[in-house]
Amino acid sequence: MARAGANQPPDDGGLKINSTAAVINAAVAARGVALVRKALVAQELQSGRLVHLMPQVRWPVKWAYYAVAAPKALRRYEVTAFHDWLCDQAPSSSLE
Repeated sequence: MARAGANQPPDDGGLKINSTAAVINAAVAARGVALVRKALVAQELQSGRLVHLMPQVRWPVKWAYYAVAAPKALRRYEVTAFHDWLCDQAPSSSLE
């Protein structure tokens, strides 16, 4: 987060979600970014409730994770900062 120019919040023991369904629901509610398998959010992606943060990057693995967020979440600085940082960390070209 610091590399993306965002302030990293302190680890205050706050909310930590370890349920995939809850993470997806939070992303749909524009609460942040979810890293999930594409198959689990296919309907949300097709309907536009979620969008790929990095559609140009694909990893050639069977069980890849995808960063997705609600379109309105992309207007939040923290989400765009995370997106920019994540894109910087990923390969610049498709691996397919």
